[in-house]
Amino acid sequence: MHVSINAVKEFVGANGLTQRELVPGNIVLPKRNEKNIDFNFNMGCTTYRVNVTAISPDFSYHPPWSLHFTTEEAVPPDIAPPILYGVTESGTIMVVLPRASEIFGPVSQYLLVVVPESWTTANLSADDYHLSDNGGDIVRISNIAPHALHPEDWPYVAVKFLGQDIPYIFNLGDNASSYGYFNRQLQKHKRYRIFLRARIDRIVTRYYANQNSTFLALRDCRCAHHLRHPCLLGTCLARDVPNDLKPMKSKVIACRIHFQLDRAPKLKYDISTTN
Repeated sequence: MHVSINAVKEFVGANGLTQRELVPGNIVLPKRNEKNIDFNFNMGCTTYRVNVTAISPDFSYHPPWSLHFTTEEAVPPDIAPPILYGVTESGTIMVVLPRASEIFGPVSQYLLVVVPESWTTANLSADDYHLSDNGGDIVRISNIAPHALHPEDWPYVAVKFLGQDIPYIFNLGDNASSYGYFNRQLQKHKRYRIFLRARIDRIVTRYYANQNSTFLALRDCRCAHHLRHPCLLGTCLARDVPNDLKPMKSKVIACRIHFQLDRAPKLKYDISTTN
């Protein structure tokens, strides 16, 4: 008799594409009188197949016995921070929202948390903020009482997205409501920290991905020419840069754009060239 185990894992990756992985199989040859075999199925949300075959003493044929089962969801991998894309004419901030890999289970919802600038919360990480268990927009902070912060400085959930409905670019601060959450208008001369929280729901437990924060310094941000030269993910092609900044058309320019929400916006580039 021998026992074989293999697994197939199909999930949506952080890039939004469906991926399929084959977990290497394992074959065990138990001893003649051995009746119990222990296996560790430590990969979350994975479909395993256990196949048992045996040869009887009279060498008669017996069909193999197979069992398929899927392990429970686990904590999702770390999620990347949102990326600043630009400022619109209406004063909203365009941010690129990352996705969490669903390798350990499907994401039920994403929550975009906004933390206004405050000395009290300056040294806190994203993991120090907790959402209410009933799914409401109440944000609790570890070791900080509600009265310790001004109401305008208290963190809040700006928007919620269900599963794979999360957009690639989101306008932060447009005063719109969605699923009971209010995307408040941002103040010009105030700094904010934002992070995206991915949640996997189970019957008993909710799992959250570790989040990384992005700082939005509105007073230090400018968007020139009404986003005519947006720079996505920190890089742009030479043809997207004004002519007076082009050293060679055949080179790629890695640049950063600093945005300022102002009446007379200006554009400032940090330029570095690569062959």
